[in-house]
Amino acid sequence: MIRALLREPLLHFAVLGLLIFAALRLSASPEPIVVDDAFFAEGDPGVLDERREAFIREELLVREARRLGLHRGDPIVRRRLAMKVEALIGGAVPDPNDEALQAYLDANADTLRTPTRYSFEHRFYAQERREDPAEDAAAGGPGDPFLAGHTVHALSASELDGRFGRGFGAQLAARNAAGELMEGTVIVGRFGAHRLASIAVEASQAPELEAVRSRVLAGWRAQAEAEAVAAAVSELRENARIERQERSE
Repeated sequence: MIRALLREPLLHFAVLGLLIFAALRLSASPEPIVVDDAFFAEGDPGVLDERREAFIREELLVREARRLGLHRGDPIVRRRLAMKVEALIGGAVPDPNDEALQAYLDANADTLRTPTRYSFEHRFYAQERREDPAEDAAAGGPGDPFLAGHTVHALSASELDGRFGRGFGAQLAARNAAGELMEGTVIVGRFGAHRLASIAVEASQAPELEAVRSRVLAGWRAQAEAEAVAAAVSELRENARIERQERSE
């Protein structure tokens, strides 16, 4: 039976394949694993040896995984590799000069403007104590205690929402835009109505570059890096051959 098995052509092909595979592995001259001591923090020699061995072990396994093509089918590994290339491309973007930053600031002035801020005194009319707080506020009678106090200083519309309830800031901004913000204006909030007095408005302003330099630089860099990556991908796509396989029913 063994002799018959040895005469099988399939066995001959299998053995030949294994021999060729082994010869290729033995004849190949793999890229050396460089263990740079500068990569490791100083410490006890025994600990350093363990770190070096751990690095070598990891590098061997990574190379074997790449040889086996394991990185091709793993979406997490693929995404990590793509992110590393994106970081390399983005990191090559040079720092901008003030002219470029000013141009970015001018183009994005609406998002970088200081918000309109409101200051006022208010008399509060609690909805839990009154049938019609807004009517009482319009009449101007004595008010009720308000936990957050009766004085507001330089708050934006969103900050006012946080203190008086959602929509309060929008009501105030609408009255201001319509020229209807005056002594005795009544705004209804989450907890009741508020009669305003001693109103002061700080208009929204386009900031100077120095006042928002860090925000402008972060925004400029994010945009520039995204554009650099998009250009690199476009160039790679021009030189790539892409074949689409339709999903079989």
